[in-house]
Amino acid sequence: MEAFKLPVSTSRAIDKNLARFIWNGDRDGRELHWKAWSTVCKSRFHGGLGMRCTEGMIEALLARLAWRMLRHPDALLSRIDAAKYCRQDDLLSVQPEKNATWGWLGVQWGRDLLKKGLKWQVANGQRIPFSANWIPNSPDLLAFYTSPSLLWDRQFWAFEASGEYTVRSGYHQACKLRSCYQAKPSTSTSSCHIPSLIWKKLWTADVPERIKLFLWRALSEACPTLQVLTRRGFSPAGLCVRCGLKEESISHMLLDCDHPRLIRRLSPMGFDFTSGTACSFADWFVHWMEQAPIDDVRSQSLFLLWEIWKDRNCHVFGEADLPPPHEIDGAFSSSSCIAGAGWVFLSPGRDVIHLGSCSFLANSPLQAEAYTCFVALSIVDSIVYPEVVIHTDCLVLV
Repeated sequence: MEAFKLPVSTSRAIDKNLARFIWNGDRDGRELHWKAWSTVCKSRFHGGLGMRCTEGMIEALLARLAWRMLRHPDALLSRIDAAKYCRQDDLLSVQPEKNATWGWLGVQWGRDLLKKGLKWQVANGQRIPFSANWIPNSPDLLAFYTSPSLLWDRQFWAFEASGEYTVRSGYHQACKLRSCYQAKPSTSTSSCHIPSLIWKKLWTADVPERIKLFLWRALSEACPTLQVLTRRGFSPAGLCVRCGLKEESISHMLLDCDHPRLIRRLSPMGFDFTSGTACSFADWFVHWMEQAPIDDVRSQSLFLLWEIWKDRNCHVFGEADLPPPHEIDGAFSSSSCIAGAGWVFLSPGRDVIHLGSCSFLANSPLQAEAYTCFVALSIVDSIVYPEVVIHTDCLVLV
């Protein structure tokens, strides 16, 4: 790939396999591709996943080869190609030959991309062609374009501050120039209008990658809610699987439905946000990420949205909902060796059915936490719960 231009059919086949792996993993059979490959190839800070399209990447790699030949004309490869193909013109102006090797044709293909970003840095002006465009776009850059300290005029890559060509900047320029990878206009309320700063906050949040990927799908309208499945023709119009009152959109399922509202209200964080009647999930997400007070609160809210999605899937696919957690906690005073225990038990309907506290003697905080757990389990056994979930803050005990 770094030395030869692949056929277009081969490049598209590689992209096809990459897309199949993203949406299907290592499973056999066909899988629905939720977003176009052009969207997936966008930068993470512009609504994509940062994947690389094969054709643009090869073009950027070959442009680096042409850049090296331009920068190091005394190198062996530069001298061989110059003697064979550049007898009358230089590398930037030589025309393709019919009997040229496949490798040289690749170099010329990369050279065409390189020419899009080459500018002249003026020393004495003797090497610059009369028709060259060396005038900067901004007057602030005039001092860089004209450098009296240089002995000879030289060319630099205008899309890097250092002036050196990089594959990263070359790839981005190749994708901008290729019409097949330009974004198509869309009227849907998707990720196209989300600012880059919001995407950056999402991808740099302190949460697992699976949560970031889920939220990217939610913001890109790529989650399999009933509304999206109906739009794609896979399911008849369906109401929310929880409340049965409204169509199940991503905004309703995560924010407006009564069940996620209850989950948020009962969570230790106490979030109680709604999207509003005329607000999409993307609009709400932008507002929330801008207004969240600190990074910890922002990350906790992302975790909560992920748990709501998991709870919805458990309900849809027949898995039993988790029982409500029973909160317990123990405290210990090292000066008096007196410990305290507290507990709150919830019913399946999330109502408080029992709470209490007690004090006792203990020798360590771990013993206090362990006895608190023993007391709580004894009470649960007397109530005859079929299945319980105990929440405690003692990691050693768990």
